[in-house]
Amino acid sequence: MKTYSYNHFLFFCFILGAFLLGLLSPAYALSVITTKEIDANLPNGAIESRVVLGKRVFKVEAHGFYFRNNATNSIDIEITSLLRDNQSFHLTSSAKTSLKIPPNAKI
Repeated sequence: MKTYSYNHFLFFCFILGAFLLGLLSPAYALSVITTKEIDANLPNGAIESRVVLGKRVFKVEAHGFYFRNNATNSIDIEITSLLRDNQSFHLTSSAKTSLKIPPNAKI
């Protein structure tokens, strides 16, 4: 029978604990749903959207901008502020993402 060192046992317990913790605690991703169409033919524009966390849609508007990146054939989206109850909250670091687009698409 093969024996394992104490370090292997601790590593196994760490991996098992991390796996169980991942199964037991829900992970939520912050998503943004745009409320108006993004025209991929335009070089840039403003974006308005709603904020989604988990399965809930919050009554918070997310404002930012987008611009077309011709080098990668994508649209780069950046959210810079949130608006709720006529109060604007600027983000300390803006949320950025990139979206691949087909030619002449409206998103």
